[in-house]
Amino acid sequence: MGKKKIPCPVCGKLMFEYEDSHDICEDCYWEDEILQIEDPDYPGGPNHMSLNQYRKEWAERPAGLIGDDFCDYLHKKYNW
Repeated sequence: MGKKKIPCPVCGKLMFEYEDSHDICEDCYWEDEILQIEDPDYPGGPNHMSLNQYRKEWAERPAGLIGDDFCDYLHKKYNW
């Protein structure tokens, strides 16, 4: 795998090799997707909610939740 130099638009981790990679962030589980970068209020595509909604959830999450724990938290909260 190449050098990761694109930050996740949700948590900021240097996670993606290039824009619109469709890779999934290891910390917040956001799938990198250009449509939601260009329109952060769009609630469709590969992610269950808009980029802005996801950013809000990340900012307001219980302390210490990352990776699988954060993903499980969202699944339980929204009954996905």
